[in-house]
Amino acid sequence: MVEQDRNQVALAWVSVHGTWYQTEESPARGYSGINRLDLLAKLQDTDCCKAKNLQDKWKADAKMIRGIDNLPGRKTMTERIVKEIMQARRRFKL
Repeated sequence: MVEQDRNQVALAWVSVHGTWYQTEESPARGYSGINRLDLLAKLQDTDCCKAKNLQDKWKADAKMIRGIDNLPGRKTMTERIVKEIMQARRRFKL
């Protein structure tokens, strides 16, 4: 029963976020992404995969928020929306 639940969660995660091995290895291979937010998102996914508890996920969200804040120039609408989503996840303790 537990194994079946794990498989369902894994399939749901993969269908939303992509495969784990690509997330884990992409930054190490020098993948720069299709835009400047893409690499931050992949690093955040890697941190969330390695998280052992909810506080670790919040740290990953905070790291992504800082990364978006540190991007040079004017922020795109997508970057502003993603930042708001990360802040909401922390605010609502998700």
